[in-house]
Amino acid sequence: MRCDRRLLRDGAGNPIRVIGVVIDFTEEHLRRQTLEMDADTDQLTTLYNRRGMQKKFQKLDRTNGVVVVTVDLDGFKEINDQFGHSAGDLVLIETAQRLKAAVRPHDAVGRLGGDEFLVVMSGEGCIADLIAGRIVEALAIPIELADGLVLAEGSVGGAWTHSASASLEDLMLQADRCLYQAKTRGKKNAVVCELL
Repeated sequence: MRCDRRLLRDGAGNPIRVIGVVIDFTEEHLRRQTLEMDADTDQLTTLYNRRGMQKKFQKLDRTNGVVVVTVDLDGFKEINDQFGHSAGDLVLIETAQRLKAAVRPHDAVGRLGGDEFLVVMSGEGCIADLIAGRIVEALAIPIELADGLVLAEGSVGGAWTHSASASLEDLMLQADRCLYQAKTRGKKNAVVCELL
């Protein structure tokens, strides 16, 4: 709220009264919050988008290190081709829910686009390994669609560091390298590496 007031004086300059106006900015504030959230959020999954993940990364407590985990769904194109894009959207929404359930409450989960997801969190190698393993397990469970069960397993790459100067892009690049290694091993794999 904003309050404005003005002192009214008579012809001789003596104060007569104070007139005030109170302006309620609640609607404008809520509208601004909604616009800010929309700018940081993926519309389909309600996860953070790249912009939102960058903001979350910048606010991370790096005392015990920082972890970035990338997730790529295996066989997602085939699901879209066989069952249609609506079914693909349902798979992405379910994947988002499973990813949020696999991480700690204060960890940030985002969708970069398509079937690519990202997790950023505080921690070191043991946390990265634990979360990567949980994600692989969560994505190994079939998803029930109207037309039957589908399997959208995930390959996971993780990178962690104690370096305070490491950027999100540095960690994502290393995590993507690890993700590629996981994919070469076959589906349902995770590889986590330290960024030196």
